[in-house]
Amino acid sequence: PVGCTATVLYKLYKENDIEIDKKIATLMLSAIASDTLVLKSPTTTEKDRGIAKVLAEIANLDIDAFAKEMFKLTSNISNRAVKDLIRQDIKKFEIDGKKVMIAQVIAYQVEDAKEIETELEKEMKSYVKGKGLDLLVMAFTSILENGSVFYAAGKLDYVVAEAFPNKEGEEHSFQADILSRKNQFVPLLSRAIINTFN
Repeated sequence: PVGCTATVLYKLYKENDIEIDKKIATLMLSAIASDTLVLKSPTTTEKDRGIAKVLAEIANLDIDAFAKEMFKLTSNISNRAVKDLIRQDIKKFEIDGKKVMIAQVIAYQVEDAKEIETELEKEMKSYVKGKGLDLLVMAFTSILENGSVFYAAGKLDYVVAEAFPNKEGEEHSFQADILSRKNQFVPLLSRAIINTFN
């Protein structure tokens, strides 16, 4: 397993002796940077890191500077409909018999979520009702800041604060180094849900 399909594509190009030009290298590098959250996600492998370095050399790019510009352009949530943000990258899970969905939005900075908080909470409640969910979790993840903030709706919304504790006097506290839905969000939420009912 690797962190990005582009890592596999690179190997296929090499195995078939197909040249990777600057344009293709840039596209592959952007895919790896996106999928591995600039090589910081727990799903990142040494293969991803090595191939990203090679592609950056071909494309004549600095990985961090390139990724920063890329996320700055693609992570602007202020001009996007909140309904679309919920649906753009959402996955369904059954945890201890409970229907859970987790959406992840890549934001330039997590503070951007505060600007849409009121509408977000309303849309999340509506989504929960429409899908018959026990819990909907929205994670706003910033690559620049290397962490996430979480919002929740549904009858199990309280477990999110157990999985991702808030600092005293805060709501939706920043969770440093929490980036991966598969490797971090799901295990921590699962533990919180299972502990609640067992």
